[in-house]
Amino acid sequence: ERRRHRSPYRRDEDRRKSEEGDSIPVSSEKEFSRVAPGATGVDPNHPARAHFTIVDREAGIIAPADGVWRKKIAICGFAASSRMLAPFDDPTWYVAILNQLNRHVPRADLHWDIHKNFASENVEGTDHPGYLRECGMPVFMTETQPDLPTSVRYPLERVMERVVGCDYFTSTVAFMVAWAIMMIDE
Repeated sequence: ERRRHRSPYRRDEDRRKSEEGDSIPVSSEKEFSRVAPGATGVDPNHPARAHFTIVDREAGIIAPADGVWRKKIAICGFAASSRMLAPFDDPTWYVAILNQLNRHVPRADLHWDIHKNFASENVEGTDHPGYLRECGMPVFMTETQPDLPTSVRYPLERVMERVVGCDYFTSTVAFMVAWAIMMIDE
């Protein structure tokens, strides 16, 4: 059964005045730079959130802080028609997001930003690099970033060897799916 997700963690919205004087709904206690108008934004204290230990940043190896891997992963994309259908409140699932999706969803455990230009070409008025610096979850990237403490190099060679057999990734979601498949066997 498909139904629209309604998180009990959604905060009351307050109003923020735009430059034109129009009201734009923004989640209370959060800034526009971190939350899309009318959205909740990732709650770092969400009760279902998983926590990870970064074992080896360069090799792309992470481990659940509690030592137990969850068996399910929801790979979330930007489609407004379905992004809120992910099991955000279910602690048996990992929730994986990409790029600036953190501004739209209430929970994330893993983050992917494979673009080399992750620090530029973002939504105007947002601080995506600042979010990545402070998010406290593994951020899979093409290479680790010294100023992003939880950045992890995407384990491309391992994924190619164990899952794909070649370097044929056409989107960030393809990187996410291949990683999830690899983790089934590890």
